[in-house]
Amino acid sequence: MEKAELFIYGFISICVGAGVVTRLAPDGTIKKYLKYIVSLCVLAAMLSPLINAFGIIAKVDTSIIFDDVQYESKQSAEEILVENEKKRIENAIEDDIERRWNMENGSVSANVSINTQNLQAIEINEIKITLADMAKCDEISEYIDGLFYGTAKVTVSGVKE
Repeated sequence: MEKAELFIYGFISICVGAGVVTRLAPDGTIKKYLKYIVSLCVLAAMLSPLINAFGIIAKVDTSIIFDDVQYESKQSAEEILVENEKKRIENAIEDDIERRWNMENGSVSANVSINTQNLQAIEINEIKITLADMAKCDEISEYIDGLFYGTAKVTVSGVKE
């Protein structure tokens, strides 16, 4: 019974507020838009018990946000997002080097170390790049160091065959 009383009190309050807002609104185009917004608020107030009773609230599909990463109870959503971004950075570095120096796909491997102590200011500490061909090692090292403004330690090495 208390829920019904709260609903009725809330609905009446919204209706009174809507009436005051539409009455005090200046004539013209703005009044038309205010009436529309107020009508939506009144409609939402009328439908709120149905939404609460039947649980019509949409559920978010988190697989879209977190790609194909397995969610573990110990791992927070922020950690999963940071890990996904780390992988994207590594892939972007690999693709950029392969394109810029006309290398074969898969001939470059990048590994990024990230400092996540402060999730508000994540830092890239180290970038390790492994190349199949050592010919452009110094040039690639300078290029990547310049991309990150010298804030990360860049190591470029070759694959031992």
